Amino acid sequence: MERYLTRDRLLEVSKHKHFGWGVSFVIALLILDLLFLNYKIIFVKPTLGSNIQSQTTQTASNSEGSTITEAKDSCGQNCQAYINKAISDAMGESRTTSVGTNTSANPASEYFVPLGSGVINSTSWQTVAGMQAYIDSSAYSNIGTVTFEISISIPSGNETANFQLYDQTQNHPVWNSEVTFTGGGTPQLLISAPITLDPGNNLYVVQAQTQLPFPAYITQARVHIITQ
Repeated sequence: MERYLTRDRLLEVSKHKHFGWGVSFVIALLILDLLFLNYKIIFVKPTLGSNIQSQTTQTASNSEGSTITEAKDSCGQNCQAYINKAISDAMGESRTTSVGTNTSANPASEYFVPLGSGVINSTSWQTVAGMQAYIDSSAYSNIGTVTFEISISIPSGNETANFQLYDQTQNHPVWNSEVTFTGGGTPQLLISAPITLDPGNNLYVVQAQTQLPFPAYITQARVHIITQ
């Protein structure tokens, strides 16, 4: 029974001079071993996982890149030329259609010939001084509509007044150009029925007459020409 450890033998061993140092050494080894294992678990494993993920992502990217490259390279020069021609033809057709649409619309053009401004207080037809302009009807192609427009103000508001365009070159009133101010102190814009300009270059003047000898103020007058 000598070979088995007994309580007395253990007490003798614990009393040995190197027993405390040995126990400390073993405990230190255990602590170092635990630290090493913890380091492996906490730091090394995530790093390996991230490396694996990075390699997987890179592999997938390379795979997609190679697929795209192969798809791109599969269309040779003849294929690219056919595609470019189709795109050019489509763009050219779109531009042709757009231009054709604009041409068919053929928007009208408007012109305003100013006749000036003035004042009148005559109970008979009189030419308003300074209100005139030369108009050459041949300078306007495809004339659609022509009107005489005039803005009137009578501050007293207690009379009516008539106005017309007169062709001084041909010596006659312009037919259908007469307009009437119906009274009141509010300014009015008067627009005649459609009129016809005489052929060639003619001098047109403004004529007016008032119901009473009170002034009528013409702030502006013009001939409005619309071509087709």
